[in-house]
Amino acid sequence: MLVVFTVCAGVYRKSMRISDYIIYLRLPGSGKYLLVHGYTGAVDLVQPNVVEYLKHFEPAGKSNGISSATTDALVKRGYLTDMSHEEEVARVKELAEFLHRRRLRAEKWFLLIPSYNCNFACPYCYEGRISAGGTNWSRKTMSGELVDSAYAAIKAMEPDNAKRRGIVLYGGEPLMAENYDAVRYILERGMRENYVFIAVTNGYDLDRYRDFLGKGKIAMLQVSLDGSPESHNRRRHPRSGADSFRKIADNITMALDAGARVSVRVNLDKENLSDLRLLNALFVSRGWIGNEKFRYYVAAVFNPEKENRRANNLAKGSLVKSALGERRVCEDLSELRVDDFGLEAGFGAAFTDGGLVPFRANFCSAQEGTYIFDPVGDIYSCWQSVGIENERVGRYFPVFNIDEASVGRWRDRCVSVMPDCPECKYALFCGGGCEGLAYLTTGSHYNSYCDDFPNAFAHSVPAAYSNYLLKKKTLSLTDDDARPGLSPSSPLT
Repeated sequence: MLVVFTVCAGVYRKSMRISDYIIYLRLPGSGKYLLVHGYTGAVDLVQPNVVEYLKHFEPAGKSNGISSATTDALVKRGYLTDMSHEEEVARVKELAEFLHRRRLRAEKWFLLIPSYNCNFACPYCYEGRISAGGTNWSRKTMSGELVDSAYAAIKAMEPDNAKRRGIVLYGGEPLMAENYDAVRYILERGMRENYVFIAVTNGYDLDRYRDFLGKGKIAMLQVSLDGSPESHNRRRHPRSGADSFRKIADNITMALDAGARVSVRVNLDKENLSDLRLLNALFVSRGWIGNEKFRYYVAAVFNPEKENRRANNLAKGSLVKSALGERRVCEDLSELRVDDFGLEAGFGAAFTDGGLVPFRANFCSAQEGTYIFDPVGDIYSCWQSVGIENERVGRYFPVFNIDEASVGRWRDRCVSVMPDCPECKYALFCGGGCEGLAYLTTGSHYNSYCDDFPNAFAHSVPAAYSNYLLKKKTLSLTDDDARPGLSPSSPLT
């Protein structure tokens, strides 16, 4: 029996109708379906006749062979409800507000940008607007005075009981050789105060920072590769034009040997999607696959401000479908993960542990407590918005000041206040999408940015269930109608 806890449940009354928040997911190769409910959090394995019964439900209609026990379960799980559409929408808003308030109490995240400058010139980089025309300010590097001011601001905002004291180094390219003095000062000061660091880097000059890699220092790295060596070198290379794949790969091995965790982001579009197996084989040959400190995932290449609709771009759902399809037919790709809004991991945990599905009322930490310190003294909330002056939320130099109205644009955004979201069955799973990209593409912080979410959901959740079946081979799938599991658990109580 598949059991996933629900966050609320209906009570059977006389006048019932089908809920507006049911998501039907066909399981590949089985003929069965998963029902997912958009605000109760119910997930249930059913036969096709249950789907037909729901899609054509009439309160006084025929049962079509559906047992009364199954009908009662469909009511208790929220698929059949006596609430009106307006009452269901109000319920979504209520739950979203609760989830949002809870997340606002989460820990703060701090990022430092040593420089907006970069030694690469990737054609899809969304930060290209910052250095367009070779403006001198974009090449400014954090001085010691700015670093000290950033740490003072962090201390002023950091909760006294913070469980995690971490700082992310971001850019531009934070770990360029030219940034060494500034980064060394950032790291040495932070390590004295027990901060642990993560760096988002292209990895090209990583060997320059060998002594700062490992536990208690730069403990984790995210490094990007663009497919096979041939594809990567054609698309992602230093401004000098030199090949970069081999040097980056050697630096990844060096970082792993130094004790740092490495997460490789593989940027894909239609042009290099076929590189997956070749790239995975290369990871195996280098000894990365099987190393507990190594992981990799694939993500779609896009730039909403430039060439976002070029012919070889992949929509998020198409990437998820293609990558998971490759993994399903190729055992060698068992370690592959996909940038799918965290759906496969979140639902996988719920299936395995019998816990709550991954509800959220906002999209990411930018709406919860992220502060990004740039090299000219400005503070931002979203890395998609850095360098856009009217998107800054404060300054930390020469005087520390947070603009509460600007911060409010980020912290107040949740699906309950967004025009289209409360009526969407996916709202509490997607959280309204990226706020930074919503602003860049629509001009409003409060519009949604769906990013092909329904299609990603349609492939990632069944994949999570398939993984669960592999772990739970004794699971029975023999009932003729449904195997819903019930639980009264609710975070609202």
